Amino acid sequence: GSLRQKDPAVTASRGLAFWSYQLGEVVGGPEFSTHSESLEFLRSLGFPVNPEIRVLTTLEEVYAYCGHWQAHRHDLPYDIDGAVVKVDSLA
Repeated sequence: GSLRQKDPAVTASRGLAFWSYQLGEVVGGPEFSTHSESLEFLRSLGFPVNPEIRVLTTLEEVYAYCGHWQAHRHDLPYDIDGAVVKVDSLA
């Protein structure tokens, strides 16, 4: 709704921000073997990528990290609905 305002001053006054979470297919662009590589590419272009993203290697690490955010989600300076777990390989 914020971006659909008829008055651009209202939209500008809301201080909107976003995190880049995914790069779509770029025809003729670089190819990535992992999701984390694509996020690093976005970061190198100046797009904001959430600094809390982690590449984890075991289920135990995933459970622990999810548990951390379950306990500390209210410490973030923005609201979240939950956590997303992705497989890093794009193969």
